[in-house]
Amino acid sequence: MNEHIYNLKASERIYISVAEIKLRLDIHYDGKMKVRISLGKHGAILRLPLYISLADKERYILCSRDWIEKQFEKNPKYKIPYQSKDYFTGQKIEVSGTEYSLEIIHDKNRQGVLAELKSHDILIYLPDPISSSNKSKYCAQAISKLLSKRYLSAMKLRVLELNAQHFKKEVKGVQIRNNSSNWGSCSSQGNISLNSKLLLAPAWVRDYIIIHELAHLIEHNHSNNYWALVERAMPNYMEAEKWLKQYGGQLSW
Repeated sequence: MNEHIYNLKASERIYISVAEIKLRLDIHYDGKMKVRISLGKHGAILRLPLYISLADKERYILCSRDWIEKQFEKNPKYKIPYQSKDYFTGQKIEVSGTEYSLEIIHDKNRQGVLAELKSHDILIYLPDPISSSNKSKYCAQAISKLLSKRYLSAMKLRVLELNAQHFKKEVKGVQIRNNSSNWGSCSSQGNISLNSKLLLAPAWVRDYIIIHELAHLIEHNHSNNYWALVERAMPNYMEAEKWLKQYGGQLSW
């Protein structure tokens, strides 16, 4: 009978095809008998009992695929974070009211990727041939890097303005990063890091994330005192939280 039992490690990762999307499925095993499936930032998460037969495991993976497909049908916005973005010449990207035009140049003699910003034109030179997944990845990285560099000074200025208005603490530095795990962070040394995708968000939403991180200069936690600081600086901060929950997943380079 033991040969039918799958004695598992803590987790594993596979990829499944759902609605023409290659979706990451992280499988976690624990001592609980309840099976749970959810959608996360980078893919779906399936939680299974620690000991489970191979047949049951495969059955739950199929059930997960069906459940995810129904979620995508119910609300197509749910699948946006998992889709590979297509980049093409003439594509427009708007940041803080300024429109940028994308130009993709394929070069058979090129080995690496080169990107440059000329006024309001974003030029990206790619090797030819290149897979669609690599094209998507390299273009997103290049656009994020170029526009983060262009808007870093303005973002620093806004951080310092909000700090002077509400917190009056020392800010050691400000960075913009193409981060997938959070919207921002504040180190114990006073360094503020902001997600580059915030450049695509409304200004008041960016302000909320900046205030959220600046408040950590005083309270290095999410206690009631911390949230009181945030609310004092931005009484309607819950509206920004709501906006990010509803639309944040659609922000992408």
